[in-house]
Amino acid sequence: MWRPRGAQKESGSHREEAVKSSRPSRLIPRSGLYLAGVCLAGWSLLAFVALDAGLPVERPPVELLVLILLVIGGELAPIKVGRHSDVYELTTSTTFSFAIMLSWGFPTALLAQAVGSLCADLLQRKPWWKTLFNAAQYSLSLGVGAFLLGLLTDLPHNEPGLNVQDLVGVFAAIVGIFVINELLVTLAMGLHSHERTLYYLKQELSLLSLGNGMLLMLAPVLVVLADISYLFALFILIPLGTMSAVSLQNAKLVGRLKHQAEQSEYQASHDSLTGLPNRMVLRDRVEQAVLAAERDGLSVAVMIMDLDSFKEVNDSLGHHAGDLLLQQIAKRLTGALRDSDTVARLGGDEFAVLLPRLTDPSDASVTAKKLLESLQPSFNLEGLDLEIGASIGIAVYPTNGTDGNILFQRADVAMYAAKERRAGLETYAAEHDNYDPSRLTLVPELRRALDQRELELFFQPQANMRTRRIRGVEALLRWHHPQRGLLTPDHFIPLSEHTGLIRPMTSYVLEEALRQCSEWQDQGLGLYVSVNLSAQSLLDLNFPDEIAELLKRWDVPPQWLKLELTEGTLMGDPMRALRVLTKLSTMRVSLAIDDFGTGYSSFAYLKRLPVSSIKIDKSFVLNMLDDESDEVIVRSLIDLGRNLGVETVAEGVESEEVWNRLVRFGCDTAQGYLSGRPVCASEITARLLEENRLLPSV
Repeated sequence: MWRPRGAQKESGSHREEAVKSSRPSRLIPRSGLYLAGVCLAGWSLLAFVALDAGLPVERPPVELLVLILLVIGGELAPIKVGRHSDVYELTTSTTFSFAIMLSWGFPTALLAQAVGSLCADLLQRKPWWKTLFNAAQYSLSLGVGAFLLGLLTDLPHNEPGLNVQDLVGVFAAIVGIFVINELLVTLAMGLHSHERTLYYLKQELSLLSLGNGMLLMLAPVLVVLADISYLFALFILIPLGTMSAVSLQNAKLVGRLKHQAEQSEYQASHDSLTGLPNRMVLRDRVEQAVLAAERDGLSVAVMIMDLDSFKEVNDSLGHHAGDLLLQQIAKRLTGALRDSDTVARLGGDEFAVLLPRLTDPSDASVTAKKLLESLQPSFNLEGLDLEIGASIGIAVYPTNGTDGNILFQRADVAMYAAKERRAGLETYAAEHDNYDPSRLTLVPELRRALDQRELELFFQPQANMRTRRIRGVEALLRWHHPQRGLLTPDHFIPLSEHTGLIRPMTSYVLEEALRQCSEWQDQGLGLYVSVNLSAQSLLDLNFPDEIAELLKRWDVPPQWLKLELTEGTLMGDPMRALRVLTKLSTMRVSLAIDDFGTGYSSFAYLKRLPVSSIKIDKSFVLNMLDDESDEVIVRSLIDLGRNLGVETVAEGVESEEVWNRLVRFGCDTAQGYLSGRPVCASEITARLLEENRLLPSV
């Protein structure tokens, strides 16, 4: 017979949740009152019967003892039944207690069932309230069966076996016992879980009615056999044992299939290396968190975290060491978060974090700092202590986006901003976002433009500030797009950096710049050409060899090539960058630091760099006449360059007043609209050939 103790699922389920608590305080008030009412009614009936119990029918006590032992055994050894992906239990005790009722009457049957239920629950250390409820619901179920049996038959009687006219009453009693048991238990579960009682009743009837009905139907057969001999009654154990064995094998099969299904589901939703949830699970949780936050007026934060220098770990120590490092990092990140938060691995060295139900959006930055701090203690890999940093981007609902996709995209943008600025963490801001979905279509078009050499170099003059003569030019890439028109580097350089096109693009620019420089040399126009470098080129130890080959191919002296690099590109791997720059300097290639004053270089590091010039960022030059602080910065940088023995180039020179002020400060070279806008190579050639024309005098 189904009851909470005997037939609950072996896995987590509604049915298990309804009865698993060991403390009544966890039950909701309505279910608590219901359980109390059932216990009061059932135990009152049990007490009344116990006070007036007797054996109304004279039968051999050995038969009764055997049946009582079978009642207890049926409670302790339920039949396991597999159904779908779950395993249920059916107790056989009511089969034997109903047989006792048919032969010895209701009081004896009820006491036997109560003893069996109490013994089983006490031996299995069930909670006290569950033990009381089980005995009570058995009392009420058997009580209804006894009422129907007494109404329709004269059982128990002294005649052996059963009469044909007793069968209708016996069947009615079976139905009554089954229905009352189902209603009592189902109602308890429905009240506890806030689900509809009819829902649970439908589930249980569809699952257990056949099994319970068959078991109760064995009781009349058992009575007939027992009247022949109690030894014959034991034959009933053969079909029960067979049924139990088959059901047990079926239950084991169901258990294995369920375990395999759970494993497959786990593998589909978790990263196999770290055990963290994967992208699919995270996206689902983000969507759920956003819906909950919208309902409750709270915030949600999504973070994207990318490790620094992880590639070097893989390259130096191997992928096995990299995998061990990722596992250690996953543990630290998990330990730094709340139980309600989620950390997931997106792939490679990229992780994501979900912070649901934030009352204060600024808590996201506090948590991000905790995550970065958790990475500060060194990681021990194969006896080596490694320092690993990370960059974290944060997007907050609803400030930065109102759905999961937007939050992921903007957290990713903020992460790249944090990485470029080496700030550790950044919260999304509109100025960080240079990305437009339509720009993704530029990727294949940019590949085609590179392959077919459709990109064009423009050149902006750099003039000597004392003679006003053009000393050199900076090569600036332009793209004549067939639909979008003339595109400046801001439209496609960031995209090329994130798609791997920056390396072939740099090679293209260098080749075209040196080809043009060679032409000018052949025409007697001595101009150096300045080319901007990306971080990828600066960290490529083979890059100097590529430069040497290009210089040789176009027969250009190395001093006529100037390579510009920003302070930010130097900081990615300073020692590796220094090796590349030193080799280029040994080749007599000129080196310049672009946008100087806006980056991260210390003066001590700058002294070690083999640079020949520094370019003062135009943000200081443009406002130097109106902003005293900018003027002080410009003058200080010019003095610094002079003391270090390097050329100073001022960018953004657009007026005579600024030109004159820079001359007074001692600046060497000017670049800006006053000395010339970026133009194609032919215009530079025409300008120089026109009697090596000087810039307009002051």
